[in-house]
Amino acid sequence: MLCWCLLVLLLAAAPGASAAGGIEGGMSLDTIKSLFRNPPPDRRILQIIHNWPADAAGQDSLIRTLKARGFGGVVCNVHFNDYLKSEAMWESFRQAVRRAKEAGLTLWLYDEQGYPSAAAGGLTLEGHPEWEALGLYVVESEDEEISLPPGTVRAAWACPMDKGKVALGKAVDIRKAVQGQTLRWPSPSGPWRRFVYMEAPLYKGTHAEGNLFVKRPYPNLMQKEPTARFIALTHQAYADRFPGLKEDFDAVFTDEPSLMNVFLTPQPYPALPWSPDFAGEFQKRRGYDILPKLPALTAEAGPETGRVRCDFWRTVGELVAENYFGQIQEWSRAHGIASTGHHLWEETLDYHVGFYGDFFASARRYDIPGIDCLTSDPPTVPWQIAKMLGSVADLTGSSKTMSETSDHSQRYRPPGDSRPVQPVSPAQIKGTCNRLYVAGINTTTSYYSWDDLTDAAIADINAFVGRTGLMLSGTKHRCDIAVYYPIESCWAYFTPASHLATRSQEVQRIGRVFQDVSERLFRAGRDFDYVDGKALAESRVDGNAFTVRERYRLLILPQTDTLPLDAWEKAAAFARSGGAVVAVGRLPANSLSQFPDRAIRAAAREIFGNIREGASAPTMRRNENGGVGVYLPAGQEAILPAVLDALLEPDISIPAGSPIRASHRRLAGGEAYYLINDSPDPLDQKVSLCGQGQAQLWNPEDGSQADLPAEAEGDRSAVRMKLPPYGAAFILFKECRIPLRYSPEKLPMLSLSRLPLAKMVGKPSRKALGPEHVRITQREDASLKRGKDAPLRVEAVLQQGGVDSWCFVNIAFPEPSDLSKAKGFRIATWVPEGQEDCRADLLVILRDAEGGEFLASAARPLVRPGWQTSIVWLESFARAGWSQGGGSQPVMSRIEHINIGWGGYIGQKNERITFALA
Repeated sequence: MLCWCLLVLLLAAAPGASAAGGIEGGMSLDTIKSLFRNPPPDRRILQIIHNWPADAAGQDSLIRTLKARGFGGVVCNVHFNDYLKSEAMWESFRQAVRRAKEAGLTLWLYDEQGYPSAAAGGLTLEGHPEWEALGLYVVESEDEEISLPPGTVRAAWACPMDKGKVALGKAVDIRKAVQGQTLRWPSPSGPWRRFVYMEAPLYKGTHAEGNLFVKRPYPNLMQKEPTARFIALTHQAYADRFPGLKEDFDAVFTDEPSLMNVFLTPQPYPALPWSPDFAGEFQKRRGYDILPKLPALTAEAGPETGRVRCDFWRTVGELVAENYFGQIQEWSRAHGIASTGHHLWEETLDYHVGFYGDFFASARRYDIPGIDCLTSDPPTVPWQIAKMLGSVADLTGSSKTMSETSDHSQRYRPPGDSRPVQPVSPAQIKGTCNRLYVAGINTTTSYYSWDDLTDAAIADINAFVGRTGLMLSGTKHRCDIAVYYPIESCWAYFTPASHLATRSQEVQRIGRVFQDVSERLFRAGRDFDYVDGKALAESRVDGNAFTVRERYRLLILPQTDTLPLDAWEKAAAFARSGGAVVAVGRLPANSLSQFPDRAIRAAAREIFGNIREGASAPTMRRNENGGVGVYLPAGQEAILPAVLDALLEPDISIPAGSPIRASHRRLAGGEAYYLINDSPDPLDQKVSLCGQGQAQLWNPEDGSQADLPAEAEGDRSAVRMKLPPYGAAFILFKECRIPLRYSPEKLPMLSLSRLPLAKMVGKPSRKALGPEHVRITQREDASLKRGKDAPLRVEAVLQQGGVDSWCFVNIAFPEPSDLSKAKGFRIATWVPEGQEDCRADLLVILRDAEGGEFLASAARPLVRPGWQTSIVWLESFARAGWSQGGGSQPVMSRIEHINIGWGGYIGQKNERITFALA
């Protein structure tokens, strides 16, 4: 997070088959039971304290307060004053550590003077300016004379243009045409595009400048030397002063390190991450020279584009993982402690590319994978990044995960922000931890101020969190569904932006589908893990399952068209041997080296069938071994839960629309279901589980353990759950039956022709709207007639390039219309030939009578010619970031406007975008 700032029954799944069994290295059920009422310190909240009181009396007072409030320990560091240099501060810190250990507190080290980590308070770069974060600023133009930013010319190419694409094979080296800060290079015949790459430090507009702690130059994470220096200055300094380091500290915490080529404020040019040895490392790892291929990283260059982009960002990801996170992990393990911490801006995939190259590759180098959560308003708590880091732990075998949690969003107000501070309640704090813990976290480090709570209330929260963390860290996650982490597909389309991560609409589309798939599963009570290409490639296929450390029986590919070949071979083998694979939005088509890859496309046809580009209807294909391939077009994510219900019995079955979220954990000697009430209202609902035998209820509120009445429903157990607002409970069984795989004849698809009709009041008006720099014309085009009415054809020409542009057909009703009984919209749109370079998607905006505006994607690229019917489900609408009125959800019974078009688009001057709306 940005800180501050279908089809045979599995034989083994027959009724009565058991999933019970011990877990390697896990605590026994008896051990957990004995600790549950009074959980150990390392499971309770660890308060972050950057500056211990200097004197013994102050330290003792703080420790007494921590103990009285039920904290388990502290994340701490030597005082920030005269950081790492003052022996007086080191002696004071040693004294604080000694007193804290004597009091029984768990201690972690924090590795920086503020954040982001790696600077060692500025000492890392002292005397070594060559280690500063470095970028290639990309200057791209068709003008014959170009002004250049400061820096060293690393490469300069002129490429002829062929049908809107650069011809890399005909590139001309034009470095000699650079004189000072100007490039002058007259074009030969025909259109040419010039690319100049200026090597310069990355600071202005980056997180190094934009964080709220201290603005200072930042080291390059892709180089080995600055991290080695950082470790010598910081980690080794602690080891030198604490000879029994592993007896004093459990872990070392790194905070928001990242590459600095993502600009948080607008800059004149985008930048690529770079290092002095990057070209050599790239040649060694990928086998060719990256410099002549650089234009493919920002411009379309034909079939080579995807390969070059994947190779570049893969190399970036490897270097960051090895040279920063890997070095810290290796040092930590050598000294007997764990490496932990969290990344920056974990929420969206495009930032995963820009900040790390490959988020998973870096996160795998944590011994305790972590996140940060800056909110304690449970509905806004980022459960998905908790699920991501929980999945990393599941894949690597880590028993602990961490969230740096606070009520920062409720308390922090920048200058000029007059919003009042919003105190959070104990229930909200518990609800925040529940949301994170049900998704995969089991340890909390805290930046809470606790100002509005009594010591007793804080102690109660600590005991609650400690009991929950005890159960989850002593158990192994169990689920049947794997969702693929489509980072390679992002690489293939990623283009850096001069503000924020990327200007690629396709990368943003991948992120939307990935998020939507995840949200659908979470709301439906379908637990899952994320798996990356490495996990899939290294998995073992066994019948209708593939195993990494967990055994998965259903694989979802969200908007995934590019995978490593070895990963796709495992996915295809899984489907052929009886597994279920669901592709959403796109079908696999490319390996990392071939765009397209004939072998991958052939296997995709074998699994999913011959699916027409732009198809709007879901399909299912079965094979002779019981394997199944399901394809859901983009925009059809709403029916994913129903598709899963047709393929796989739910381990945990909850009522439709229930706020219950759940996770299944395997203990050494039993099975535990962790259920939370993800709402501010009391809950009383029946839940059906695959648990067998006598159920027990373990209550993290008070530590009680008691038998729970369970009603047999066939070979399932139904229990009545009564939970307070944001409450939680564990239901334990001796064993659990493996959920059944089903063999449906067809999937439960909603017919496009049978969607309930909305009640529209009066005939609406239609008018195309846009900003001043977009010239819009509209007319009814009888040549495109479908049904009774002529479609409205809208043409927009961008009068400026490089700025946010939009164009929507505003459909305004004379009176508010009632859409409350509708499921969604069917929208028919037409796009002409010749819009191959358009990167916009069709969007829909609802405006209700309260002034709220809500946005959804129609999953219709405006690059695809011809007619296409799209479905936009009403439940897909989310409050638009610019909305000034209304609530968090649209009032569907009172809709005043529907806007259909495109927006948030950064295009070229004179670019023409046309579509017709039936």
